[in-house]
Amino acid sequence: MRISFIKALSICLLVVREDSSLAEQEPVVFSSSVNPSITQPGDKIVYEVLASYDSGTTLKWPDVSMDFDVHQSLNAFKLQNTQTLEESSPLEGKITSGIQCEWIAILPGDHVIPGITVQYMLASGQSGSSTSPTLFIRVHERVDASEEPLQDIDELYDLTLGFPWWLGFVVGAMLVLVLLFFYGKRGRNQQSMDRGPLPWEKALRALDELDLEKMRDAGEWKPLYVALSWIFREYLESRYRIPALEETTREIQKGLLDVGVREQPLQEALTVLHACDQVKYAKFIPKEDECVDLWNKLKQWIKDTIPDETDENQNLERL
Repeated sequence: MRISFIKALSICLLVVREDSSLAEQEPVVFSSSVNPSITQPGDKIVYEVLASYDSGTTLKWPDVSMDFDVHQSLNAFKLQNTQTLEESSPLEGKITSGIQCEWIAILPGDHVIPGITVQYMLASGQSGSSTSPTLFIRVHERVDASEEPLQDIDELYDLTLGFPWWLGFVVGAMLVLVLLFFYGKRGRNQQSMDRGPLPWEKALRALDELDLEKMRDAGEWKPLYVALSWIFREYLESRYRIPALEETTREIQKGLLDVGVREQPLQEALTVLHACDQVKYAKFIPKEDECVDLWNKLKQWIKDTIPDETDENQNLERL
């Protein structure tokens, strides 16, 4: 009896494993990209989404030009051109199709690019929909690189008016020293400006610019939580010098422990990261008030981890 029970249990496990492997096979596999992902107003951006599927599957793409103004974040770009892409692999029985859009960046900021949802019908008659991954674009403010022209000293002082030669030499040397002083000071100020905002200033500004209520009311949970996770991970990477944008939540936990983050703020940070992971990867749908609470927790965590003046000066030297 024991042997029969073990055999029956093994057969059940094999059936469950086969069913789960089949369930994991997506009928449509996406690959999407945006190039460049960091740009400035006036520059061109190429957004491309490709879908791979069996030759017996029928795919229906949405009208991207009509869908372009649906998402508030896309109003930061101007659509220039849209074209469709398609190729087939007879040996593999696969078809690859997609769309390619050319945008012009308009508004500075960090923008969430929601995925594109397509409708499909399999050869068996089964139909459904699938959505491409959400992407992120950062648009920097354009820096005016113009330089003020140097003023010719000869236009200020005419040394041919009969003054003693040594007096002209002294005046010229003093003017050179004054110009060197002011241009040296300007260079230091320019270097300070090029350094950009501090990590906590940048993160708090990104949270304030995030259209939380509109995305919540529209039910755009995944783009909202992707944006919150991205802002938090970028802050952790800039503030504590750990590669948080490329690490898992467990790896981030180890990195924060290594840099000396105390237990209570560490657990609060993990709570925020786990909440974002549930929506991003487990398709968890939060309550409307939960996203507001998470936004407030994230903002307060950043404020609580702003270093004092001594630590801030040390951070500025490292930036």
